Amino acid sequence: MNVFILKSIRSKFLLVSLLIEVTMLALLVGNSVRLIREHLENQVHERIAAVEQAYNSVLILPLASHDYATLRDLLDSLRSTPDIVYLAVSSNDGRLLASTGRDASRPLPAPGKEGNLLHVAFPITSFGQTYGQMHYGLSTDRIDSATNTLFSQSLIIAVTEIILSLVLLSITAHLLTRNLRKLATASVQVADGDYDVTIPVQGHDEVAVLSANFNRMITAVRARNEQVLFYQEQLERANRQLETTMQTARELARQ
Repeated sequence: MNVFILKSIRSKFLLVSLLIEVTMLALLVGNSVRLIREHLENQVHERIAAVEQAYNSVLILPLASHDYATLRDLLDSLRSTPDIVYLAVSSNDGRLLASTGRDASRPLPAPGKEGNLLHVAFPITSFGQTYGQMHYGLSTDRIDSATNTLFSQSLIIAVTEIILSLVLLSITAHLLTRNLRKLATASVQVADGDYDVTIPVQGHDEVAVLSANFNRMITAVRARNEQVLFYQEQLERANRQLETTMQTARELARQ
């Protein structure tokens, strides 16, 4: 029973240590991925602000002059910008004036995130006057790919670290409990009446001190047991002598 208890102690030590390691790694990986994604999203918002300023200056002239053919040509050329999925320009009353990259019969989506597409809309203005709305879709594939790659790499590193930690913790647990296992086995032998037990002491920790004290205790118990056996033999010899004397006395009494 004691041996199983010691194994349970070792298992609990490994389990608690592993849980702490997994928890810390999960927090570290999660926080790293969150910070990287926030950084990438901030870059996207900075790019959106730059795009709005650039597109506004390019599109204001054909939009103000109602030159929708030139407006469509400009949208086609602007769509070559990386990550831009579609471009569209609408009037102030919501009427679609020109578009590229999406079905003109479909209504323009509201600004916001939809899957891997970020819908953006901003007014096209000049000297305080609004001439229409610019709509475009920005792909978040690169952000999602970078986040997934970071998560995958972090997960591989975390799993590797957990495996290494498990090996090191197993070695540590073995070193910490080796004397306890020997002490448990020796105590079972003593309980069964075997006093010829000596535990090899390894190290200088508390368990080693306990093992050394156990050896001294067993030595004392063995000495007392030998003394008891000696007295028992002396008593048995005296009893035999007494029986012999009494038998001789009885024989003399009959004569």
